[in-house]
Amino acid sequence: MLTDFRKTQLQENGDADSTVIRWSGPRVTDYNLTLKGEGIQIDYTYTDSTETEYSSSEFLGFSLRQGTPAVSAFESLTELGIKP
Repeated sequence: MLTDFRKTQLQENGDADSTVIRWSGPRVTDYNLTLKGEGIQIDYTYTDSTETEYSSSEFLGFSLRQGTPAVSAFESLTELGIKP
């Protein structure tokens, strides 16, 4: 059973001694904020346990609701994808 596990790990992770089963979901490692009119563009950089880098971006619009700033718009500008 251990031999089969190590063989699978070598095929999927490139390391027979890796204890990572498949890979972890992407997590944010960096982001940049850019003011755009009444909102902000957020550009994210992600990585996972395979150290692959991903990116995505979104726009959040703001307005005042009863005198309190609130998110009033959301737009996904770039879906999560592997960075070139």
